Amino acid sequence: MEDWTDSRGHFADRVCDGVTNFLFRDAMERFFVEDCSPETLLKRLAGWIHGYPWPNVLQSWNLLDNHDTPRFLTRVGRDQFKLASVLQFTLPGTPMIYQGDEIGMT
Repeated sequence: MEDWTDSRGHFADRVCDGVTNFLFRDAMERFFVEDCSPETLLKRLAGWIHGYPWPNVLQSWNLLDNHDTPRFLTRVGRDQFKLASVLQFTLPGTPMIYQGDEIGMT
């Protein structure tokens, strides 16, 4: 399920097992584009990591961009995109790679 906001209700109602995790994307964008503090980034990440049931965290797709958003690479540059990708692949959840991201499409 694609949900741009907090998805706790979907999990509580057993509507889905995971979501397209726009809370992850929002945290990454605010950190890398708007330049929020690392402490603020951790607070935003903890909101869904600790706020969702653990199985749902693991089954949610962590994305940096998709067909509804501007390309993350274009917005932040190559070095910042690489750092965001490291977080995407190491934080809990399933990394979702938008077509073209794997080749650095802008």
